[in-house]
Amino acid sequence: TSNTDSYGIFVSGTTNLNNITSNFILTGGSGAGGIHFATANSNRILGNNISTTGVLGHGIFINASNFINFTANNITTSGNESFGIFLQKSNSSNITGNFVTTTGNLSFAVQVDNANNSIYNNVFNTTARHVNITNSANVNNFSLSTITAGTNIVGGASLGGNFYDNSTVGGQAAYSLTCADAEGDGICDTSLTHATNNVDFYPLAK
Repeated sequence: TSNTDSYGIFVSGTTNLNNITSNFILTGGSGAGGIHFATANSNRILGNNISTTGVLGHGIFINASNFINFTANNITTSGNESFGIFLQKSNSSNITGNFVTTTGNLSFAVQVDNANNSIYNNVFNTTARHVNITNSANVNNFSLSTITAGTNIVGGASLGGNFYDNSTVGGQAAYSLTCADAEGDGICDTSLTHATNNVDFYPLAK
């Protein structure tokens, strides 16, 4: 869609237990996002390809909706102030196995306004801040509680946190490409703090 303030998929009300899977979504208007949930709990977003080009064109925007599972989505935004994933007034969601690329000014890979969300084993590729926490009093998990054996999203042998990349010139440093990994286990030796109470204890290394 190229309409202003529209979404490729919009789910609202008390609609629960939906599976949004395997869609190709392209939007280009100002405020035109990929997927938007509003007051809709316990839904799953799986294996979608989402691309937005407009200003404020968030890839996935979850508003006042809890217990959302995001898995294996490929999300790209290129407009300014267009977040890959935006959690607003939303708690207890699980975000894992996603590739998120943002290239616009102030276009964070993830913006989180609330608490108790689990966000790990994703690739965040952005020239802006990878993760923006609007209230540091809210506690969110950006890694598993311990390093676990298993193939991670970039092919390493350990599961922990997220992979932080920047494939363009300038902007946010590609932490996962520059961190030390003395043990060679594919986990950075130093944690990455997004805000107080929001720490990736085991960032993935390459």
